Amino acid sequence: MEVVPDLALDSARSNIDGLDDIDDTPELPDNETEASPEAARAALLTSARRRLVPIRRTFVQLPRADAKGTDRAGPLAGLVEGRQHLALDLVLLFLALQPVISDDDPIPGQAWARLLSNSKAKRSAATVSRTWAVLEEARLIQRKRGRPPRLLREDGSGEPWAHPGQERDSVGYFSLPRRYWADGWHEHLRLPGKAVLLILLAETNSPKSPTFALPAEKIAQHYGISLSTVKRGLQDLRDHDLLGEHWQKISAPRSTTGSTYRVHYWLKSPFSTPYRETARKADKAEIEKRSEATLRLVGGGAS
Repeated sequence: MEVVPDLALDSARSNIDGLDDIDDTPELPDNETEASPEAARAALLTSARRRLVPIRRTFVQLPRADAKGTDRAGPLAGLVEGRQHLALDLVLLFLALQPVISDDDPIPGQAWARLLSNSKAKRSAATVSRTWAVLEEARLIQRKRGRPPRLLREDGSGEPWAHPGQERDSVGYFSLPRRYWADGWHEHLRLPGKAVLLILLAETNSPKSPTFALPAEKIAQHYGISLSTVKRGLQDLRDHDLLGEHWQKISAPRSTTGSTYRVHYWLKSPFSTPYRETARKADKAEIEKRSEATLRLVGGGAS
């Protein structure tokens, strides 16, 4: 026997509350525009929650005890003389993002490609892979099949990387402000400028030594890069108003005039010694504030 639906009864039941005209589609967020390389870098650097990136001093110069003969050049020299500007950018960004990178939460190759791209050059995952190979040869990173790259110590020794503050060695470390990426200096500066910037950052890391008095010839000799590279790097920093210099007349008994000149270099904001010291204090204060908040939360939960 065929059952005939009672349409009138069904209609009465469905309208019993008188609310059938309600729109039950929730308000959904609009699609967001894709993150540009600049926005992606800024977001990740912000999530790392530090204004300064610690880099072991051995990246620019090895200690005398570890040097081969008189050659104290760190891995920086090899990257610069090999014209590996993208490899330098990649390892510096890898260092900067260590707080938000892990084996369980790595950054995929294509994402690295976007992070290294800009309005003038779009990088590919294949380019990033070749750049990892350069860093692997320099013993700055380690790669294993099926695993993301791992950072190694900045001295090129092949030893596993650890935060310089946790493993304090005799050579210490210097700080690179995250403004290097946020302000686009990794794009504005040429490779020689980046090299000299890192050297000056290492040499003016302490408030007790805000200037660096060493002629270009000695910089080239001590850091393993050519004199022409040093000169181009200094000029690059001048052109971007990042370099301060003062020529001091000093006594020189062997000179025909009885005097000569000594140059004093210093970096300007956002790389100056006072800027870095202020950023260091701000980072420390925020770390202490987060630690106190965590202790209060744990204490409250325990009670």
